Amino acid sequence: MKYFTFNRTVLFLFLVLFTTLNYGQTRIKAMMYNVLNYSDSEVSQNKTPFLSTILNEVNPDLLMVCEVVDEIGSDYLFENAIIPFNEDFEKAPFEENQSGNYSLQQMVYFNTKKLILEDTRVITADTRDINQYTFKINTENSDTNPIILQVFVTHLKASTGYNNRQRRLNSIQSFVSFTNNIENDSHVLFAGDFNFYTSNEEGYQHLIDDRNPIVMLDPIAVSYTHLRA
Repeated sequence: MKYFTFNRTVLFLFLVLFTTLNYGQTRIKAMMYNVLNYSDSEVSQNKTPFLSTILNEVNPDLLMVCEVVDEIGSDYLFENAIIPFNEDFEKAPFEENQSGNYSLQQMVYFNTKKLILEDTRVITADTRDINQYTFKINTENSDTNPIILQVFVTHLKASTGYNNRQRRLNSIQSFVSFTNNIENDSHVLFAGDFNFYTSNEEGYQHLIDDRNPIVMLDPIAVSYTHLRA
């Protein structure tokens, strides 16, 4: 799993579940989690208490998940794990996958004390959508001096082999192309289950290419001070 945050520079974490973003006096802890074929089935219901334990331990303000089977599952997770954890949370609109032949979805849940959802968008890509969520940081002067956070959540194709690597690359190319539309002063978080197997993968290398519209930094390779917005 990876994360990105940026002020025209994007940071992303590989195999790390959460990161903290600072915007003046507002600190936002973001967490990405693959909930593994989550629905309202008995199997999902049985693992929901474990998700509650994780939420209480990490205490995120922004929870991004992938592998939600359907809207019923996203509602069950919200009502039985997230609301008991923090009643100030809301859920983003559920979007059916428009890419490929896969039914697994991404979803976002957020703390309304810190984040205001302004807009959502689906970016079609190979295998699964890339979901975009536009948030405004809930500060005292958010109406007159808004700080916008663009959140992207993805789940790239799994498995080894050339064809699967190419499909991951195709999705990353869709994301990189879309970043041409992002305003220079935006802050961006790009998170997901990327399924990269090595740092030599074509998709990974394309993602961190310094010729891209947004220059991305992998925080594994940089100090903690670079992770702060």
